[in-house]
Amino acid sequence: MASADEIIVNGQVITLPTLEVVKAVPIMAAGTNIDWLVHLYYARRDFIRCRIIIDRELYRSLNPEYLYYVKGLIDREEGNSIEALRNLQKALDLNSKNIETYKEIGKTLFIMGRFNQALSIFREAEELSPRQDHEICHFIGELLHRSAAACNQFALARQEEAEAKVYFERAVQSGKKLESFQRLGEILRKEKDYSKAIEVLENCLLLSPENIEVLTEIGVLYLKINETQKAFDRLSEVINLDKKCSKGLLAYGAILQ
Repeated sequence: MASADEIIVNGQVITLPTLEVVKAVPIMAAGTNIDWLVHLYYARRDFIRCRIIIDRELYRSLNPEYLYYVKGLIDREEGNSIEALRNLQKALDLNSKNIETYKEIGKTLFIMGRFNQALSIFREAEELSPRQDHEICHFIGELLHRSAAACNQFALARQEEAEAKVYFERAVQSGKKLESFQRLGEILRKEKDYSKAIEVLENCLLLSPENIEVLTEIGVLYLKINETQKAFDRLSEVINLDKKCSKGLLAYGAILQ
């Protein structure tokens, strides 16, 4: 039986390197699928060993798509967004229907501040996706929200903000991304739909019960609809968690006064 640091693949025992002890990369038989090992090292953030395997296997692999994909993710983690885009594009060229690759290209463009291109990529991913994807919905909403904030044409800005709201609603329906709830709450507050904003942010607390920013915002929103006791309760939680939260202290002080 293999030990905790060993696994059995195709009848052979393979020793897994640890993060503490540097060992040679396990020798794999030609043609063996090593995507699992690449994923293991990437998940451990052991990018050096991950690159060694990728570079060794890339040009003899029957399916280099995943290798280019992970190489692109590593490049982005290390701050090399241009090289990340190149490798992710190579992965996409090998499989133009892989939704995850589209999403990672979109995220990379987002990090680079190329928002219009990122929006186009996420819209392509949306068209290809067989189901509603919360990440795609969130990023489309985020990009539309940013575009609306920067737009100097009132009618277009309102249209983009309304569309962003729809996408954030889809995002919270199909996934549990904290930022989606916060953005939707922000838009609802701007629309002065305070009760709905509170409902959204209360749901947000299910994901992050001690989130100071969310608790403070809920307290302030309760004040806006004259629910003083509920505001006091939420703001008391804020003060107990962070006695230096200036926004929470101001709202809390207003209630006491």
